[in-house]
Amino acid sequence: MQDNRKKIQRSARLIYILTKYGFDELVIKSGISKLIPESWQSKEEGTIKVAKGKTIYERIRMAMEELGPTYVKLGQVLSTIDLFPEELIQEFRKLQDRVEAENINIFSKLEEELGEDPKEFFEVINSNPIAAASISQVYFAILKNGEKVVLKVKRSNIHKVIESDLLLMKDLSVILENNYEWAKRINLVYIIDTYEKSILQELSFLKELENIERFSKNFKNNPHIHVPRVYKEYSNNNILCMEYIEGIKISDKEELIKQGFDLKELAIRGIDLYLKQIIEYGFFHADPHSGNIFVLQNRKIVYIDFGTMGMLMPSDQEQIENMLIHVIKKDVPKIITSIKSIAIKYSIPDEKQLERDIYELLNFIDQNSLKDIDLKALIEKLLNILNKNEILMPSHIYLLGKGVLLMEGIGRNLSLDFNIIESIEPYVFKIIRKRLNPNYLLSKGIHSMQEISSDILSIPNELKIFIKNANEGKFKILYDFENNNSFIKTIHCLTLSLIVLSLLVSSAILSLSPLPPFLLGIPALSFFLMSLGLIILLYLLYTIKKGNKK
Repeated sequence: MQDNRKKIQRSARLIYILTKYGFDELVIKSGISKLIPESWQSKEEGTIKVAKGKTIYERIRMAMEELGPTYVKLGQVLSTIDLFPEELIQEFRKLQDRVEAENINIFSKLEEELGEDPKEFFEVINSNPIAAASISQVYFAILKNGEKVVLKVKRSNIHKVIESDLLLMKDLSVILENNYEWAKRINLVYIIDTYEKSILQELSFLKELENIERFSKNFKNNPHIHVPRVYKEYSNNNILCMEYIEGIKISDKEELIKQGFDLKELAIRGIDLYLKQIIEYGFFHADPHSGNIFVLQNRKIVYIDFGTMGMLMPSDQEQIENMLIHVIKKDVPKIITSIKSIAIKYSIPDEKQLERDIYELLNFIDQNSLKDIDLKALIEKLLNILNKNEILMPSHIYLLGKGVLLMEGIGRNLSLDFNIIESIEPYVFKIIRKRLNPNYLLSKGIHSMQEISSDILSIPNELKIFIKNANEGKFKILYDFENNNSFIKTIHCLTLSLIVLSLLVSSAILSLSPLPPFLLGIPALSFFLMSLGLIILLYLLYTIKKGNKK
């Protein structure tokens, strides 16, 4: 009931602001007015347009600013995704710097959250925020021991505002996707669902604290990166106390040159550290824009704002590795197979055309030197292929792509000679070497055999269920026994297949044992079982081929 009231209130405000900025047609076509009672709609009558003479893109940005932090944050996220016209992306980027600070009594807030007088812990607390974002704002402070820190403090009632906005956003995205082709083309519902997970994660300061600790552990022994210290004793889910970073923004070329930094070396080191996050650790900063990266005097790179992180499971990392290897080998059919295995959904109207499009993309890379390749143009071509085939990738792939694009932009800003593909190449060859390592091949083989063994061992249980359902009359099997010779052949092949699998699994297990005698470096019994399995397999393949000819 409370959620419905929140939704009605926010729906009424959304209609008011959309109408105010000249989006009456969107209100009518989308049917958003159906979400609120008529008694609420009367409040929107007589709305005055205040955006005359502004472009549609300016009006979208102005409306998002007035709608509040959830929409501002969405605009900031969309400003890094190349799904919209360049003019609109430029307007979204203006949202990065247009968040007004909330008037918070920081002393009262700290006392309320920490349960004690903040003067007992802090020598100095600046009452004016040094930075303001859509979810939180940041204050400078000095601890009693003289250490400089920042206090990241959530805005008042931000949870309630975001939760009510998300309820409406999700409903509106469904309406827009059902009524507008552009919304369906960019998978708006999925974008909003992904955004919801991201912003709710960012609302949890305890999660951010956990992210910083994990990131710090990953790079504990790396001499090129510094991770800000977190003061857990002065932190909770609404306040985060961290080390104050006195560094130079990575985008401040003038100051970096003044301090004697080699900009190209800095660009290469920055992307190398980011690729390590993705490829080696599967845990990466999801928003590495220039405002979140600093350089210290000792030349170490520092990331700040760990609210949103990308995470890759081992299977995700393996899929990405497969894709990179197939791209290097220009194996287009396997590239398509990899895309299908990674994608959440796809609807490929013409697979041959998809092959041709990917070949053209690979040729585009071949025909241009690494130095001349524009990664943004390359990703735009890839996005066009994905959109044409309605291929929807999981959120971690989009986060990864966004992060790499942002880092590439930072690198090119630092040095025109910088090329991210040159930095990626060594990692690809490292992956290939790992895949060719005998230990890797052995572990993968054992894992595959274990999976096969598990499947075989599950057969008796499946048969029990089958027999039980048959006895209880839960299903009937209809079969034309005039053609029962084919049925008997099928059962015969299935039986032989199970025997082959059993022999190969047994051989693999025995190959790891020290049981003498040995033949060609492995136990003779293991060699015998493997040979027998292969002989039966050849006979089985011959039988199937012979049957097909008939």
